[in-house]
Amino acid sequence: AFWRMTGLLSQSMKGKPPANAHGGGWSYFEIGSLLDHRYRVDIRSEMNAMTTVGAFDAVVFRVMHGWMEIEEITRDRLVEAIDLSYELLGAKTVILMNVPFTNNVKTMDDYWGVQDINDNIRHIADTWHENRNDDGKGVQHVLVQDYDAFYNHVIWANALHL
Repeated sequence: AFWRMTGLLSQSMKGKPPANAHGGGWSYFEIGSLLDHRYRVDIRSEMNAMTTVGAFDAVVFRVMHGWMEIEEITRDRLVEAIDLSYELLGAKTVILMNVPFTNNVKTMDDYWGVQDINDNIRHIADTWHENRNDDGKGVQHVLVQDYDAFYNHVIWANALHL
C-alpha cells in the first residue's frame, strides 16, 4: 500500500488536511481504509477466498525535508512516527529513508541541518533495542535506507558523463 504523508506520522497532524490538500495530516478514516482493505488470497486460484490486510509488517518513511522544515524533523518527532506505526498500523519494522542533498538544501546551515537529521536517523536505528522494553510489543526493528548515498551517487555518476 502507498500512503502519501508529507508531515510524518504525528499525533499533532491528526485531523489536519491530507498531503494533497497542503496539510500533511492523517485521519482514522485513512487508517481504516488501509487496514480494512480486502484482497484475494491467491490470484492464481479460481476460488475467491478474500482476506483483510489487518496490519502491516513494515512501514517505510521518506523523511520529507522540503515539506517539513529542518527544525521540525527532530529525534522526538521521528520516534513518535515510529511508535505510531505500530499503534495505528501494527508495523513491527520501520524503515527510515534518510534525507538526500537536494534543491531544498539552499545554505550551509541547511546542509548541516540535514546532516544532523541523518545522524539522528542512524542513531535511532542503532540504539532502538537499547531504548525499548522487551515485551514484544511495538516496533521491533528500525532500519535505515541510505537514500542520501544512493541519490548523491546517481548525481555524481551522471555528472561524470556530461
